[in-house]
Amino acid sequence: SLAVLDQIYDDKFLVDLSRADFWVLSAVTALEESLKFNNANLTSNFIKPVKFTFKYGRCDCSTSPYTNISRGFPSGHSDFNQVMDFFRREFGFNMRESVAILGAHTLGGASGTAGSGFGGFWKESSVAAGRLNNRYYSLLADRRLFWSNLDQSVVNGFGRERWQWVAGVTPGGVPAPFMLNADVALIRDIQTDRTGRSACQFRECPASPSAGIVEEYARDGNLWVTEFARVWEKMVETGARGLRFPVL
Repeated sequence: SLAVLDQIYDDKFLVDLSRADFWVLSAVTALEESLKFNNANLTSNFIKPVKFTFKYGRCDCSTSPYTNISRGFPSGHSDFNQVMDFFRREFGFNMRESVAILGAHTLGGASGTAGSGFGGFWKESSVAAGRLNNRYYSLLADRRLFWSNLDQSVVNGFGRERWQWVAGVTPGGVPAPFMLNADVALIRDIQTDRTGRSACQFRECPASPSAGIVEEYARDGNLWVTEFARVWEKMVETGARGLRFPVL
């Protein structure tokens, strides 16, 4: 999808705005459309529409869209402290903001051997994964689900261990819903070894420090999306100066 976006940018927007601004605008559009899609479907919980703001003025580096600078990204094997440390260090987020932003996992899925090695949808299907709502939290908080800690590399042949949490599969055999350690750590205080394997199974792990926030968002999707929109804005404006609203 990034290759497609880059081609659209090069063909139509190269002289109008920076690539960084275009990527943020594309993400805002995706959030808006996925919320509309959710609310147009009678089987989904209605989420009160919120405004995802867009400001422009970001600068591209001279080698954009490529760089030789190595920037760390959060690992799917991260535990609670590692997740919180990453978001605090990179964006200045507190615990509540970190839990809110990870609700973005309500959209999309993991690409398996074509990417990280993790595989599946964070919700029940590819269609559900196109709807912006608080289902991510309600799945984590659902005490009826049995989450198993499994090494996905055994299934897909990825070259390194990929421990993830699975509570079901689609008819096509795709794990759904699935969660990463970084997701489960928001509600359970998992203890993992260097490969990412948890020392406890989901129901036996004690509650994590942010479990109450997960349960709060699970109960109130409107609260979550309001706070998510605010945290999203903070994230995409980090490191930029002089951002301004487009004049229509």
